[in-house]
Amino acid sequence: MKNTPPLKRYPNEGLIFGVAAGMSHRFALDMRLVRILWVIAFFATGFFPTALIYLVMGVLVPRVDENV
Repeated sequence: MKNTPPLKRYPNEGLIFGVAAGMSHRFALDMRLVRILWVIAFFATGFFPTALIYLVMGVLVPRVDENV
């Protein structure tokens, strides 16, 4: 099985919490693509469910240790 990095937030690379930046690192995707997918999800779900998921991820997903 391929060794993939854990999901972490990258607040210095992100706009709000760094969740999209963390997902782009985790899944090896371009950060612009991940942000576009988040925006599409916001509009497709009527904003609230996706916003809630984003906020929960912003609180629960650990921040990357930038000192290492």
